[in-house]
Amino acid sequence: MSQHLHLRGFTGRPAAIGAHLSAHAVNPASQPVLSRIPMLTLAESYARGEGYQYLAAFQRACADVLGEALARTVVADLLTLQETGLDRLSDERKVRLVERYAAFDHPAAREVVDWLQGGYAITGEALQTQ
Repeated sequence: MSQHLHLRGFTGRPAAIGAHLSAHAVNPASQPVLSRIPMLTLAESYARGEGYQYLAAFQRACADVLGEALARTVVADLLTLQETGLDRLSDERKVRLVERYAAFDHPAAREVVDWLQGGYAITGEALQTQ
């Protein structure tokens, strides 16, 4: 899981179940600020029901959490951050992305930089039980 940032809007939950829920637990990612983005889309999916559009919800949540400028950058880089994964990014691409996100003074941008630099890597040591 640490190879990818999980940012997209929630899908696959029928809006009709919202009327039967008093709460919905979510397992957040290791990046606490970035995790707010998909969590906001889950709330929106229940609020909008059948009118929910996950891409538009993702874009709104990005703007709410990140501010307009950083949100535009994350939206533009979504496929790289979520689908490509660290192990498939070239060192050159990682350097360019680090430079791009380091230019923002925002905790979410720092989470992206830390992720790009391997700060959230799950190693074999972390998986061993004692």
